[in-house]
Amino acid sequence: FLEQRDVAVLWSAKAGCTFAVKWFFHQRGELEQALAHSSWIHDYRAQVYRQSAAYELGVHRAEYGKFRYLRLVRNPFSRAVSSYLHMVRTVGDHAFHRPFNEFLGRDIEQDAGASFAEFCEFLLSIDVARCDIHYRQQAHPLETRRLIDVDHVIHLENIEQELFPLVKRYRLLPVSVAQLSASHHNTLRAESADFVGDRPFRRTREDVYPDYQAFYNDELVEKVRAVYAEDIGRYGYPAAPYSEEMRR
Repeated sequence: FLEQRDVAVLWSAKAGCTFAVKWFFHQRGELEQALAHSSWIHDYRAQVYRQSAAYELGVHRAEYGKFRYLRLVRNPFSRAVSSYLHMVRTVGDHAFHRPFNEFLGRDIEQDAGASFAEFCEFLLSIDVARCDIHYRQQAHPLETRRLIDVDHVIHLENIEQELFPLVKRYRLLPVSVAQLSASHHNTLRAESADFVGDRPFRRTREDVYPDYQAFYNDELVEKVRAVYAEDIGRYGYPAAPYSEEMRR
């Protein structure tokens, strides 16, 4: 909550979340303090800001409709691949691994990994409105239940152009998008024309993966479209990750 601007920011995991949180604390004048607390910006968000009186006051004011909402979103097809790669490239016992491991009947770290096709089947088997935030749908219950109206949707793919007009409108501080977007958990991508959606991936030393469009064929497009239909329709995204020309 940016209470002095009457603005609240909604964001989702795997959808520019590191940028969103850094940008938010920059607006509050707390970014240096947050980074001094921990190099992982989410530590400050969870351990300091979420425990503060300012946050509690924001929640209270939000109940009475006192905020204008800005919503940062990402193309669901790109985000689905990012969620999958986050799953297979993150080592250690994590809560978001367990449901996927249980669905597969094997441990993706101990086995040969898992394919994006398997991840899509997993997504179809769960309620993406009530699951781990790393693969939960972006539409927040406040939005789907019409408890709030989002004033501006900012699409991550066009963030500089869409964020710039809001700086003046809401009296926000200007910022370098590139500088705040830097994150140690960004995935390196390499161009590929070959379909890799049925290929098992796991963490490698190189940690370089094909571009998200290479993970799709028509069948997987249909599955992700079904899983994230709410996000695709609500935020105005196309119903496929590539154009007809690209498919040819």
